[in-house]
Amino acid sequence: MHACWQRSCPWAVCASTMGCLVEMVGRQALRRWLPTHIGVLVCSVWLLGVGLLHAGTPEEEYRQYIQVPQTLQPLGKYPFGEQINLYDGSLSFQVTDIDLRGTGLPLQLVRSYKVENSSADGYQQNTLLAGWTLEVPRLTTLVARRSANLAGPGWVVNSTDQLARCSQFFEPPDMVPTDGSDWSPDEWWTGVQMLVPGHGSQVVLARSPQNGQMPQMNGMSFPLTTSKGWQISCLSSTDNGEPGEAFLAIAPDGTRYTFNHLVYLPADPATRLWSVGINTTTSTQTMTAQPMLQANGGTTLLRNEADMLVTLVQDRFGNTLTYHYNGANLTSITAGDGRQVTLQYNADGTEVQTATAVAAHGTSRTWTYVMGALGTTDPSKVILPDGSAWVYVTNSHVLEHVTGSTSCDAIGTVQSGGWNATFTHPSGLTATFQMTAAIRGRSYVPRSCLESPTDASLSYAELPRVYYQFELQSVAYAGAGLPSNETWNYSYSAPNASWTSDSCASTQSCPGTVYTDVVDPDGNVTRSTFSNRFDASEGQLLRTDTYAGAVASGAPLRSDVHSYASATGGPWPVNYGWDYSGRTNVSATTEVAPLSMRTTTQDGQTYTWQAMAFNTYAQPTDVKRYNDVAGQTPIEETTAYLNDPAFWVLGLPQTVTNVGTGEVEASNTYNSLDELASRARFGETLMTYTWNTAGQLASFTDGNSHTTTLGNYYRGIPQSIGYPDGTSETLTVDDLGQVTSVTDQAGHTTGYSYDPIGRVAQITYPYDSSIDSVQWSPKVFSYAYVTSAERGVAAGHWRRTTSQGSATDTTYFDANLRPVLDDTANGSMDISTATGYDWRGLTTFASYPTAGSPALPALTAGTRRAYDALGRLIQAQQDSELGALTTTTAYLPGARTRVTDPKGNVTTTAYQVFDEPDDRAPIQVQAPAGITQTIVRNVYGNPLSITQSGTYGTETDSVTKTLVYDGYHRLCRTTEPETGSTVMAYDAANNLA
Repeated sequence: MHACWQRSCPWAVCASTMGCLVEMVGRQALRRWLPTHIGVLVCSVWLLGVGLLHAGTPEEEYRQYIQVPQTLQPLGKYPFGEQINLYDGSLSFQVTDIDLRGTGLPLQLVRSYKVENSSADGYQQNTLLAGWTLEVPRLTTLVARRSANLAGPGWVVNSTDQLARCSQFFEPPDMVPTDGSDWSPDEWWTGVQMLVPGHGSQVVLARSPQNGQMPQMNGMSFPLTTSKGWQISCLSSTDNGEPGEAFLAIAPDGTRYTFNHLVYLPADPATRLWSVGINTTTSTQTMTAQPMLQANGGTTLLRNEADMLVTLVQDRFGNTLTYHYNGANLTSITAGDGRQVTLQYNADGTEVQTATAVAAHGTSRTWTYVMGALGTTDPSKVILPDGSAWVYVTNSHVLEHVTGSTSCDAIGTVQSGGWNATFTHPSGLTATFQMTAAIRGRSYVPRSCLESPTDASLSYAELPRVYYQFELQSVAYAGAGLPSNETWNYSYSAPNASWTSDSCASTQSCPGTVYTDVVDPDGNVTRSTFSNRFDASEGQLLRTDTYAGAVASGAPLRSDVHSYASATGGPWPVNYGWDYSGRTNVSATTEVAPLSMRTTTQDGQTYTWQAMAFNTYAQPTDVKRYNDVAGQTPIEETTAYLNDPAFWVLGLPQTVTNVGTGEVEASNTYNSLDELASRARFGETLMTYTWNTAGQLASFTDGNSHTTTLGNYYRGIPQSIGYPDGTSETLTVDDLGQVTSVTDQAGHTTGYSYDPIGRVAQITYPYDSSIDSVQWSPKVFSYAYVTSAERGVAAGHWRRTTSQGSATDTTYFDANLRPVLDDTANGSMDISTATGYDWRGLTTFASYPTAGSPALPALTAGTRRAYDALGRLIQAQQDSELGALTTTTAYLPGARTRVTDPKGNVTTTAYQVFDEPDDRAPIQVQAPAGITQTIVRNVYGNPLSITQSGTYGTETDSVTKTLVYDGYHRLCRTTEPETGSTVMAYDAANNLA
């Protein structure tokens, strides 16, 4: 093995060719080489800029739908759908079992699990798995189960028409029990929430007169809203005969949700706070520990949960999803284009047994649900169509008992065994979660104490400053191919609770923040600090600090500090609406405080993103990006948005203008349905678009009037593609949205088939007797879950075998579905390679190809990489006949990196930066042998001149290449010291003319 480091210079791409070649050609040839090779840098940088401008455009996105992936994707950062709230330590999960793509709206079957307390009486609403629920879009609230002034359960409001729950939106009336005193809403009601998968939980508000932001649609009014811009109108009735009004919500992308299927499900009862001396108040985040139940003296109010379930979702193009129910049970979801998911229940309708993605032509796919017993270690399972499964073992739903004295100013002691669970992924990965109950706090809370009407010594806080909360303590991942210790640990600051009546509050010296420390598997700490003030800032992230090791180890490697605009000082509404839930932080639910500044401190420098102005929708319209690195130029840009009240489509970018130059950097135009009609860069139209009536891309045309057409869509995929030269490509797509064949422009067809969970199983290649002497062998993919160790890969891993003729490729995956061992064979010999990863998924080892089929631990020769706490490469080692060749990288102040190669040669590179550290645009390279490259760039990153200089003996040589751009910022002239100028011209589609 040669010393390969000589052929792989470690510095940035733009400097690599010059730096490596300088060492190869030697000093004698430096002057001859410089003028003819200095241009390599320019083209790579300019082409990179063009590529970034086109990323994510409609003409690129459609190509993703016609590709057939042949590889498995790693699981990612949250393989179990974990949703960890670092503010309060709460934990929930969200998993999508079925996802059918098609025309318009995605059809998904989503389930969720939230770790929270539940009463010992077992008021469980789920029919899916123990603790899991189907995430159906809904409006939800609590209602009294029975009352002397209420016949049966009912969603009513304290109004002249109690069933006008939308048009006269208000809190419930006082509930009059058959014995004891009345119950006011503050004692048992928590408001109305709207829950839509992918959009979280939003508090429904009665519109404030200050909030005039609403759709302008004929015959519709919107008395209700949320602080996230959703608008809610009223429907006169439900669809299932329940009396009273229903709701229609419109999202900021124009999608409509019809909530009109009203059902009632058992909920935990409410208990008088003074009846048992415990605290059951709420924060804006979560319910606290549940009370012990009492059934006498009017101390308990039985409650139901009222859910107004969605029946129809419709986008602004008319594409629909229809939800069907049997009582409260979801039975099917049907899309307007024919996609369908059906659910089957057991005989008494208490448990979901199967969910099926229906294929009218071909094989449907069925997921099977096996429910474990609540409060036991019996596993719950979700069995996938291929027989693999999610497995859940948990001791959830443990009742927390609070003992000891509890009053307005004190909270009792929680008695709880905590919560722990072990989840297993179909990949074989396991995760063990540990949680415990702890006191959380809020600061600057108005002190208001309510006393028992019968015993003045008993009281509770109307607005709690402390509450109990399950906090995540640790997550441990394990599985085949993973390190022995992949554990995350969580710890929390003191509650830092205070009243506005406390002495420190008068001087604003009470602590107003809390933090959470997360220790990664390498022992590095990331501290996230949040506001816990009882105002609009509660729960907002204020800063994130990342340390190399413990917090006490020194200054953080990186700090991100967030500042927010005043909730009441911007052009947006001061108050979006009224939250009638009473005992809550109404500022946090009714006001908006957008991010106004983010500062990043790293390697001794500070980088800043600053919103200089906002519009009435709290969208940043003027943003300045800058830093304190000497010699760097800031950039300030204004953005104009399309906010269309006719369809209620918000936030579409129209123009981005450079404040310093006055240039319009980018501009978009939209048609009457708010679809992208054209996009331009520096005034040059790059592409124009047309769309079909379903909102799908129908054509795109470049500057040369060359048009590509897309048509005959099925399941959201164009089956007919017409190219500008008159040729065409056709596809066939099955009912599950899978491409089953592609016929290219020459009429040759490639076929695809799939396994039970949608992985490609076979590719059949075309045969044309006029050009092919033999039929191409099909490529066959097979997957197996291996329950025993093989070739050094631990039991519980997936193996994929790909065969084509006599050639086979066998890949062994770790529990995160990352390839760790690969064996390529042709029938007579094998070549094996191994790959190792850290917990981030970064490659730590890549072996050299080795003959034969050795076990994984035997593949030790190759390259190794080490990273710092920020995931940056700090060391690379490469095995050779000279031993291990080590290259190190250091990150320096001044937005610079220093790379030291195995011979001790040092290359220092400085970069153009704005509001973030960035190593994509070098501006100076100090290479070995005294060679320096200086690249002058404009504010857009385009190089204007490149100067390379160095000394040879007593002589100093310097040559400069200059670059000139046209009005569209396209490279149009380069001037070399020896060869002179080269002029470039372009056609209307930016091709070199």
